[in-house]
Amino acid sequence: MSELESLWKKYREGRLNKEEKKELLTALENSEKADELDSFLKVEWMASNKVKLGTQVGHDRLYELIQNRISNKPLGAERRMDKWWKDYRYAVAVCLTILLLAGSIFTAYNNAESDFITLQVPAGGQVKSFTLPDGSKVWLNVATSLQYQKDFVEHRNIRLFGEAYFEVAKNRQSPFTVAFNEHKLVVTGTMFNIKAYGNEDSSSVNVEEGSVNVISEADTSSLVQNDRLLIENKGGKQYKSTKVFGEASKWKLGEMVFDHTPMEQVLKTLERQFDVTIAVEDVTKLKDSNLTTRYQANANLKEVLDGLAYLQNLEYRMYASDSVTIWKLDK
Repeated sequence: MSELESLWKKYREGRLNKEEKKELLTALENSEKADELDSFLKVEWMASNKVKLGTQVGHDRLYELIQNRISNKPLGAERRMDKWWKDYRYAVAVCLTILLLAGSIFTAYNNAESDFITLQVPAGGQVKSFTLPDGSKVWLNVATSLQYQKDFVEHRNIRLFGEAYFEVAKNRQSPFTVAFNEHKLVVTGTMFNIKAYGNEDSSSVNVEEGSVNVISEADTSSLVQNDRLLIENKGGKQYKSTKVFGEASKWKLGEMVFDHTPMEQVLKTLERQFDVTIAVEDVTKLKDSNLTTRYQANANLKEVLDGLAYLQNLEYRMYASDSVTIWKLDK
């Protein structure tokens, strides 16, 4: 087995380290490797016609065609513009995007700020919905900003700071990418929720419909309907589970839903929702406390704090309208 084939095999099995990823990317850009690529990966491409596009296996098997796409290498006169060719073009578009993201070639963060249009909802504000130039719809939660490129129809690249729900217009020739907290998500058309606040330890992705791919420093995951992915913001480690989507976007209706949520995260949510600063006396007493409850859209800060005081054995004091101190009572 050649070195290139060995690297490719390790990539498919998810065992590549950072240095090996660089080696594989370099090999794929080496025109001298074209014949070797063609010889041992052509079989996998043909086999991939039996694999549903959008699955991890399908993407991995199609990956070898990226180099041909980059170098404009002829694919042979016998390859006509039929359904097979259309599937190929779609696969290359998706896989190339994944390669660019995973290989740190994706340049959305390097573009000048003037190349982007910004949408915002402030802390303490109201959820807002927007229609993007490609027809996709997005809802922004409080304390959230979203940036998209001015040439968005051609380059569907987004930066997200906060939480958003997306209904992505389908376009197989132009993948839709979202960059958030050093992670990347790529789709061609689906519905999903991303929570990615910079002051929290993790980000999350919930899929309502379709499939998405999420790339972080340490891992890559493919998600389908009702999949949930938790991603550590430091290191990028991913934790995948199955969870009915319904609760993930209740915030669109103004509701706050907590499901075994650590109290530290609950308080950060309240700070964003009501645009207040919450101080905790002896935060160690809240370290192991979790909350499971929900608050309706019309609940005010005092009502929420009264509920927390009852459920968590807390006391609180409000100063003016933008500052709160809470403490846990001794049992």
